[in-house]
Amino acid sequence: RIFLYIVAATIPAGVLGLLLEKVIEMLTGDSLDVLMIIIALALIVMGIVLYLVDKRCKAVVSYEKMTFKQAFLVGVSQALAAAVPGVSRSGITMTVARSQGLDRESAAKFSFLLSAPIIAAAVLLSLGDFTFSLEFIAGVMASFVSGLLVIKFLMSYLKKGSYKIFAVYRVILGVIILAIAISRIKQVCERNEHDLYLEHVDDVHVQVAAAEEVVDNILITAQLYRAVSADGLVEI
Repeated sequence: RIFLYIVAATIPAGVLGLLLEKVIEMLTGDSLDVLMIIIALALIVMGIVLYLVDKRCKAVVSYEKMTFKQAFLVGVSQALAAAVPGVSRSGITMTVARSQGLDRESAAKFSFLLSAPIIAAAVLLSLGDFTFSLEFIAGVMASFVSGLLVIKFLMSYLKKGSYKIFAVYRVILGVIILAIAISRIKQVCERNEHDLYLEHVDDVHVQVAAAEEVVDNILITAQLYRAVSADGLVEI
């Protein structure tokens, strides 16, 4: 049953994610500063939402008693993570799961299971790029073991703890990125102002040079006129 829920939730999430991703790319363009601001705001907003949802929603549904509607909503929420930079896939799925009444541990479990099809698809698409050397196999095994240890620790923590620490982490990271983005934009504005000032100065120099040339021509003309007048000539 859970397997069918995962399949039913993953397919529409993938399609919707691709569509939303195109929209976000059109809005952000190639601007790194805009992208950084979007990431920062997503981190901050979703961190606050995660904290509020986890604090206010009751844990009345276990992992084994999920309904199709709950699983579908959690799965579809992955589309937002795929489309908007800074929205964590695990974060958004656990947030929606908690909003549907799942307990913290069940929300985390289902979130991890939802990542399985995505990871499997990524592996299959990149299979031709892999070099199956001893180092590669050792890296995969180390990653697998460390992943299991982290998941075990997280499940143990969520039996007693809350999502507050993750929400705080997201907000702090978002503030840092936002500060960096604002600093970059400020530097660009100051640099543009400096460039405009230099262009203005160059224009003034050109105008002064032109004026000096006119004055020189007038002085030369006046000197010639005086010389001609002294010689008693009528025409030059």
